Amino acid sequence: MKVEGQEVDTEPFCTGTLIAPDIVLTAAHCIVGLEEQVATAGGKLMHLAFGIGGSEASRTIPVRSRKVSPDYVAETAGAEPPRGRDLAYLVLEEPVAGVAPVPVRRAAHEESCTYRTIGYGMTRDPSDPANATQPDPHGRKAVDQLCANGGYAAEDGSIRTVSWLGSGCHGDSGGPLLVGSPATLVGVTSGGDGRCGAGEPGYYAPIASNLAFVDEALATSAHRP
Repeated sequence: MKVEGQEVDTEPFCTGTLIAPDIVLTAAHCIVGLEEQVATAGGKLMHLAFGIGGSEASRTIPVRSRKVSPDYVAETAGAEPPRGRDLAYLVLEEPVAGVAPVPVRRAAHEESCTYRTIGYGMTRDPSDPANATQPDPHGRKAVDQLCANGGYAAEDGSIRTVSWLGSGCHGDSGGPLLVGSPATLVGVTSGGDGRCGAGEPGYYAPIASNLAFVDEALATSAHRP
């Protein structure tokens, strides 16, 4: 991510999903943390990078505006951030060419093992001593099968998933939870337990519980069909 020509973060710290040609849906905690970096750098503009890692990004597009879900802000005050409301969107200065937006799923998710997710973060936990001698962990990762809980996690309204093929890791926040073919967006990655291992739980902000905010994001697009 770049701010007014300055490198603010050269590591992949979050992922996002294009839901309209100029709208990216991501996690609220990605934007809240980034706002602090922008202020520290004295910058006003952000640029969304397309690629894996800041140094490998093939192109960038300026971000015209961004917004964090007001439900996330309200519920975060004096409490743990609510994973079920962990949403934000970016409005880009220009549409993204050559990438088809992902349709949002308006119906509530169902209990099944037909979900999948994509992230551009790390593929392993770099703080794990067992990984000390392994090569650089950055790279696109796709988990082809995730089992979702039948109801929202009681404590925060999130979708809880598990997969023996691997779990989300650092930099995957904001990425999509997908279902169906063609794929539709059912949730946004909020986080996990931080260990990045197979069988570890993942938590996603459900689209169906945040439709008002998602529809606001879609209505902001200057390139609606």
